[in-house]
Amino acid sequence: MIKKFFSILIVSIMLFSLAGFAFAQDRELEIKYPEIEGEQPEQVTTPVPEYFKYIFNFLIWISGLIALVVLVYAGFQYFTSAGNPEAMNDAKNRIGAALLGLLILFGSYLILTTINPELIVFHLPRLRPIMSELSPGVLVCKEEVEIRKSWDLMMEYKLLSPSEDREREIKKELDKALDKIALECYSISGTEDIRSDFDNKIQYIYFIPHIETDGVKITNVVEYGAVAYEEKNFGGKSQVLAYNLIDPQGTADAYGEQTLLKVSSIKPFALIYEPDPNWEVVLYQEYNENKGVGGLTPVYANITTDPDCITSQGQGESSEWWCEFNLSWPPKSMRIEGDLLAILCKDKIELGSCETFFSETENNLEEYDNIVKWVACTDYKNQTIIKEDCIAVGGFGQNVSYMPCCAEAAATKLLIISAKPL
Repeated sequence: MIKKFFSILIVSIMLFSLAGFAFAQDRELEIKYPEIEGEQPEQVTTPVPEYFKYIFNFLIWISGLIALVVLVYAGFQYFTSAGNPEAMNDAKNRIGAALLGLLILFGSYLILTTINPELIVFHLPRLRPIMSELSPGVLVCKEEVEIRKSWDLMMEYKLLSPSEDREREIKKELDKALDKIALECYSISGTEDIRSDFDNKIQYIYFIPHIETDGVKITNVVEYGAVAYEEKNFGGKSQVLAYNLIDPQGTADAYGEQTLLKVSSIKPFALIYEPDPNWEVVLYQEYNENKGVGGLTPVYANITTDPDCITSQGQGESSEWWCEFNLSWPPKSMRIEGDLLAILCKDKIELGSCETFFSETENNLEEYDNIVKWVACTDYKNQTIIKEDCIAVGGFGQNVSYMPCCAEAAATKLLIISAKPL
C-alpha cells in the first residue's frame, strides 16, 4: 500500500511538471536577459521590481506546496498508524499544523489583495542616468557651439519624462555637445577681465537662465545679460548684450549673441523683473552732484513711475524692467540708487557711443570718452580732464597755435535696466 501511494504521488508530480513545461513553451519569456559587458541576448525590458515580484510569488507557491506535501504525508501516516495512538496523535498534529499554515498563507495573500493589490507589488524607482548640465549664467566662447541643442536636451530630460532608452540617447548627445563647449567656452563667475587664453578671441556670448521646476513645469526663472568691454579693467568701447533679446518671464530659453568687440573684460548681470519703485537714476546738470552750484534741480528717472518712460508695453507700467529716456540736456554727473544698470549714450544707443554704469558707482561723466565731446576750455577750475593742443587758433603750417580742449558732457539718451551685477 505504501509503494502504491508513493507511485501515485511521483506520477502526479511528474505530470504537473510536464504540464508547466508545456505551458511555458507556448508563452513568451516574462523575464528578459540582462545586458552583460555590452552584450544583450534579449532586449532588457523588465525592471528590478519585477524580479522581486516573481520571487515573492514563487515563495508563496513553494510554501503552499510544502504545506500540501506535509498534509499528504501526515494523512498517510494517520491511515497507516492504526493501533498506535501515539503515532495517530502525532499525525493529527501534523495535519492541523499543515492546514493552519495553508490557511494563514493564502488567507494573508487574499486579505492583502482585497485591501489593496498594490501591497503585494514591489516598487523601486527607476534610477535615472546622471546627466551633465549647462551651468546657469554667462558663457563666453571662441566660436559658435550647440548651446540651444544642449538646452533643449536638458529641458526634455527635466520636464518631458522620456523613456529609459531616450534618456540614454539624451545623455549621449548632451555629453558630446558639452565636451565641445568645454573646449571652446568658459563660464564667467563675476565682473572680471577675460581669461588670458580667451582675451580678444571671444566671438559669441551665451546666456543660460537659472530655472526651478516642479518636475512638470518651470516655476521660477532668473535670466542674465552682460556688458562687454574692448579693454581690460572695463575700458574702451562697450556693448550691452542680451537685454533686447530677453522675453521677460517667458519661455526661459538659452540664447546668445555674436559680439562686435574684441572682448577683454566683462560685467555679467542678472535681470530683475519687478524693480523696487524707490530705485532711480538721479541726473545732475553740474559735476559732483551739483555741489557748490545753487538753483539747480536734479532729474529723477524711475522705471515704474515716470510718465516719460518709453517701454515695450506702454508708458509707466509697473511690470516693466527697462525704460528708455530722451534727455533734454546732457548730465555732467549721476547717481544710481538701487539695482539698476544705467546706459548713457550720445544721440542713439549703438556701439561706441554709450557707457554703462551699475549702482555701485557715483560718477562725474566727463571721464568717459564715449559720452563726451571735446571743446575749447573756458574755465579750467571746473574741468577735470584737459586735452592739450586740441583746436587750432592761428598761424599756418609749423607756426600754427592750438588751444587746450576740455571734455564736455554730451549724452542725450538714457536706458535703464533693472539688473544686479553677478
